[in-house]
Amino acid sequence: MVSYPVQNLSEFLKNKPPVVIFLICLVALAVSTFYFTFQMETDGSIVNSDKQHDWLEMIKQFNKLDICINTGTWTNEIQTLEENEQITDEISVFTQASIADSNIIQSWSQVDGFLTMQGWLPISCQDAATPIKNVEIQFDVPSLPTTRNTSAVDICVTIRGPAGYLPYFSKPLCTPEKSTESSKRPKGFLTSKLSKVYDPQFCNKGDVTNMVFQPTKSRVDNYLSDDVKTQIYVHLVWCSYFLVFVIFSIILYAILKKSEYWKEKEQSARLL
Repeated sequence: MVSYPVQNLSEFLKNKPPVVIFLICLVALAVSTFYFTFQMETDGSIVNSDKQHDWLEMIKQFNKLDICINTGTWTNEIQTLEENEQITDEISVFTQASIADSNIIQSWSQVDGFLTMQGWLPISCQDAATPIKNVEIQFDVPSLPTTRNTSAVDICVTIRGPAGYLPYFSKPLCTPEKSTESSKRPKGFLTSKLSKVYDPQFCNKGDVTNMVFQPTKSRVDNYLSDDVKTQIYVHLVWCSYFLVFVIFSIILYAILKKSEYWKEKEQSARLL
């Protein structure tokens, strides 16, 4: 029995176009994985895009909150929340926000409090043992007109939380404004809840309003750790090897499997 490797492969490619297209896709995918493997090995620092995604989603979470600013139980509430949130690797992020009604904050010189993280889960910290319940927020109230004005006011707020959840920006997104009347006006305490959550005890001694945080297109300066880069590199290497194995298996099958054309030709030769 005579074997015709080149002819077998040629007939295979001619008679099985779906398999050929699949084979071309595998080759393209293998080349891509090898390229990404090379980039992962040679590039020094790789930006953690998950942090960018989490920051934008966190901003959307903040925009869904009802907030309340009062002095009723400032000391007790903030002490309880600080005891529940024991953060060792805390960082601060400065970002722009606006409050719908400026009258709510004009009585205060400074506002401190917590934004609830209920219903929000990050993709960059899925292995965290205990997800955070709140992040701290603080801002100084800028000088406002003495006449009653219900228009929105823009402020630069400071958000503090774990480094694993908040992004790092080499340049602040805004500059906090220091209040010039800190000694004349008291401090306020901010509490929050999701707008869709009903809580009859929420904001009994204050007014409910909303804060609108502006998403930013600034690139975060968080980079993948060496351990994460190694894991990605190993997965890409094994994926590349597997794709090469599948490609060679298909080609080997096409070379060794004799086509119907050559089978009929050999049968005709025997009958003669």
